[in-house]
Amino acid sequence: ADIPGARFSASLAQRAEQRAFWEARAKDICHVIDGLPAYREKMMLHYHYLLGYTVEAVAEVMGTSRSGAFRMKKRALELVAAALERREQLFAAG
Repeated sequence: ADIPGARFSASLAQRAEQRAFWEARAKDICHVIDGLPAYREKMMLHYHYLLGYTVEAVAEVMGTSRSGAFRMKKRALELVAAALERREQLFAAG
């Protein structure tokens, strides 16, 4: 599988540039998640994507059912998509 922006045979300087790119992307993702208005959905994404918990483990930590956790994850991703769309529109207008 090809990973966008990653060249595994890159030089040391190119790898440093790639690392900077992915660190910036990670910070951007954290910023989008932190900006979500819904606390439970924000925590779902934090536990699942940033800390690596399974959805089932997040359900247990948050005291909800497995199916409830999957619905929460879906809502959280919809919120992220809406936030990214708003940001995209702001950049396009600016």
